[in-house]
Amino acid sequence: MHAVVKLHEVEIPIRALKTASLYEIRTDGFVGLVDSGMNDLSINSLHASGFDVREVDVLMLTHLHVDHVGGSLAIQQLSGCRIAMGENDYRILVAIAEDPEGFKKRYVKRAIENGFPSGLESSMAKGLPFSSEARKFLDLEVDTLIKDDASLNDDISYITVPGHSPGSIAFLIRDQDLIFAGDHILQRITPNIGVYEGDQDMLGEYLRSLEKVKGEKLKTCLPGHGHPFEGISDRIEEIKKHHSSRLDEIELACKEWSSAFSVASRITWNRGRHLSDMNEMERNFAFGEALSHLIHLSLTGRVMMKSTDRIVRFKRQSD
Repeated sequence: MHAVVKLHEVEIPIRALKTASLYEIRTDGFVGLVDSGMNDLSINSLHASGFDVREVDVLMLTHLHVDHVGGSLAIQQLSGCRIAMGENDYRILVAIAEDPEGFKKRYVKRAIENGFPSGLESSMAKGLPFSSEARKFLDLEVDTLIKDDASLNDDISYITVPGHSPGSIAFLIRDQDLIFAGDHILQRITPNIGVYEGDQDMLGEYLRSLEKVKGEKLKTCLPGHGHPFEGISDRIEEIKKHHSSRLDEIELACKEWSSAFSVASRITWNRGRHLSDMNEMERNFAFGEALSHLIHLSLTGRVMMKSTDRIVRFKRQSD
């Protein structure tokens, strides 16, 4: 059965992105929705574009970030829909919802341990995408917890693509060469790769997930931000090249023992920006990206890592 797919762009209050892309999927007797936007206002946008969320049978969440799950509870309460989501991301989401203040404290503690100036603690906390409203996600009923590649129904399948988050999921309609990639592959910008638990190599997982998607040999990518595009393999190679260059730059920045925040402050970010040019959320993302690259460089033997005076520092092996 041929699936009819429609893009719905909804506004989100994130300066670098501006909108999130949601996808309505219709097959015979089935209505699906990929992602839910940042908050309950997504429902108004969907209704204004002619899509009644009460029709949704399954809400497919690509990953845990609030600009993709924020409207999920409201949609489920209106429609009674099932929800499919990565098991690892759901576990993290529940942990945040159970103790959002504890989540903030753990995040701030790790950031300070990696050189984030303690005077910026309040600014850092403001830049976190989850707030006290995170507790509402305890009411979310997720009945399809995804940990392995499988099928949702006769038309839609899914694959695990960890990296942008530990439990990122891509949904596929293979018969039509479509992949709903969430933030795993974006056309205009390179997806942010941050840190989650311990020394987990999120960048390494992300690069392996890119190769996994490339192996699917699909034609059209429907991203979590922006419009559908073709040329998936070419875009994957561009993203890999970006990370290779960033790894080289970060390695060179570790001539002396340096914290992740110090490294993030010294390198140049997209469009020639520096940390001082960024708002709270953007600075947090940049810091997390620098740390994820440093962890990857450490695990692959290109930099050394040590902890002194309760600060983790890195130094390149070549010196």
